Amino acid sequence: MLKPLADYLKANQEALRANPPILAFANYHADPVGAWTYLLRQIAAGLADYPDSDIAKIQGELYGSLMVLICIKFGATVPMDNKQVLKIVWDKIKETRGETGIASQT
Repeated sequence: MLKPLADYLKANQEALRANPPILAFANYHADPVGAWTYLLRQIAAGLADYPDSDIAKIQGELYGSLMVLICIKFGATVPMDNKQVLKIVWDKIKETRGETGIASQT
């Protein structure tokens, strides 16, 4: 059974707070965009099973509560804007659905 989307998002928020990329990636300061891209793609792969309409409702939280709050908490500059984050997320969702054969559920 699929975990409710709010629970999936909360679990990722808690994981990032416990293991922030600023501390978890040895080369974070050399390539913060690369570190966040990796993490966002991992999170987005898990979002691929949810309907687009549900993802659209929480997409602002992907930027605000996952990236911005973590960066602020650890005194890091936010390395990309919301538009870049959403492009990474939606591209990975589409890629994952193509690999697994899951059709868009809008």
